[in-house]
Amino acid sequence: MATHEFSLQQLQPFLDGNPGRGVLRVQVSTASGSFPVPRALVEVAVMLGNARVLLYRKRTDSSGIADGFVLPAKPFDESQSPRTAGSSMANYVVSVSHPGYESVTDLPAGVFINTKTILPVTLTPVTM
Repeated sequence: MATHEFSLQQLQPFLDGNPGRGVLRVQVSTASGSFPVPRALVEVAVMLGNARVLLYRKRTDSSGIADGFVLPAKPFDESQSPRTAGSSMANYVVSVSHPGYESVTDLPAGVFINTKTILPVTLTPVTM
């Protein structure tokens, strides 16, 4: 899916609906989580309509972790009512790539206000 550039004005409705902040950490590994994958490229995006808007691009560290993705999140009060609790997270998509592994594209990730969400991603080695 193509990534589009957006102006702040185009992003403003999304930001207005998500005035809080939450944090996302992506942990990339292989062999069912046994080995970290360092230097994997992690992209965090938001879907606005049919457009994928890239917000972050980082590489994992030697432990296979890309951390510190500070992202807009829904207001706290939306998680306090049974009527709105199901839609109380901001939704993002995460893609991970590395030359020695099959890429993973647009994994869903939900972020809550004042919370660190940890997304584990397992990559499969490329076979020749």
